[in-house]
Amino acid sequence: MQSSGVDLSGQRPGLIGTYNAGANLNESRASVLRTVADNALFKQKHFNAAFVLTEYFGYLRRDAEPDGFNFWLNVLNNSDPGNYRGMVCSFVTSTEYQKRFSTVVTHSNGECGP
Repeated sequence: MQSSGVDLSGQRPGLIGTYNAGANLNESRASVLRTVADNALFKQKHFNAAFVLTEYFGYLRRDAEPDGFNFWLNVLNNSDPGNYRGMVCSFVTSTEYQKRFSTVVTHSNGECGP
């Protein structure tokens, strides 16, 4: 799984065994995919990126623009690691999010605090 940025080559024999244990092609593929997705290194590598995308889809109902995605990924990975609460607060107090419900913007991300 080199393209994911996670080297799982040491798990190749186990993944092949999981694949071969499937009752059919779909079960074999699903089992291997589940094993990879449940891998701790894989989760650690991709969790923040998936979280950022989920925020865009869930709150703003759109794809992330590259600059915004990279900004928030950098925040979660480097600037303020693991501050998911602060990111959610920034999204729900954003003008874009509030204008989904009203023409009046009553909150700002200044309320998100440290």
